Amino acid sequence: MTMIITLKDKFNIENAKSKAFESHVPGNVAFVTNGLDNNGILGYVEPLSGDKIFDTKAISVSSFCEATIQKPPFIGRGNGGSGLVILIPKEEMTYENLYFYAAQINQHKWRFSFGRMVIGDRIKDLPLIEKKKELHLNQRLDSVLQTKINYSVKLKGAPQKYTIEEFFSISYGQKEYESKEGLNPGRTVLISSKGEDKGCYGLFDISPFYKAPIITVPRTGTIGHAFVQEYDCCANSDCIVLVPKDPKTTLSQLYQVAAQIRKIKWKYNYGRKITPERLGKEEITLFNETLPANFNENVSAGLSHLSSQVTFLK
Repeated sequence: MTMIITLKDKFNIENAKSKAFESHVPGNVAFVTNGLDNNGILGYVEPLSGDKIFDTKAISVSSFCEATIQKPPFIGRGNGGSGLVILIPKEEMTYENLYFYAAQINQHKWRFSFGRMVIGDRIKDLPLIEKKKELHLNQRLDSVLQTKINYSVKLKGAPQKYTIEEFFSISYGQKEYESKEGLNPGRTVLISSKGEDKGCYGLFDISPFYKAPIITVPRTGTIGHAFVQEYDCCANSDCIVLVPKDPKTTLSQLYQVAAQIRKIKWKYNYGRKITPERLGKEEITLFNETLPANFNENVSAGLSHLSSQVTFLK
């Protein structure tokens, strides 16, 4: 029988407290912040006096209800000074149990925004399905992931340095799609500032404006979380769009650039906005090696196989 409980039944709710990431020196303690990228971990630091160190496994919940699982020890602070809520299990939990509850918390993201951020009082009564049955998830996934996919790419040749503006035409996305009201379902991808699904807001009956491949970089929401877009698309003005100047630019090079942009996204926030001018001055290093010819086919086959097999999770 399914038992519905509330978040406060299972967790003690605490607030993270630490100095800004840039105030720390490198160390061995995870620094957790907003977002799902890299499990919310911005880097590893040496804690400072006054930092609140969490010494037990827990769920971290950002101001926008992004729940991640953290191994001890860790400290945390929201990006731009926003809060970070830490859920400490009242009783010993396995990591599998923590993931079970974190997945449910993530389903409530739609409730929160810049106008209504997560705080302890707002999430303490969120409904949760109590976990009673062990799924042995790792064993099941091992049996599902039968398709072997080679994601590795060996970069060859001499690296070359550029500024982003030397390599790309840089502009804001399309203002006409700041609001999605009135758009009908269709076949064209509309890219927004989401940090998931490559930024895809949805598929609409609109004409593609950008010819793939391009890079989109959110300037709100998941600021600086760059994605390579491999389909002709539209992108709203919450994104900065990078269009390669050289039509021979490879997917490998675009993924190299996107990865390097993500590494410097800590420089930007709502106090120091990411703009085409600022982004254009950032330096990138590129190799000439391309992705294997069957890279996309392998990935598509693997994802199709996985999606057809994970019905046991429902």
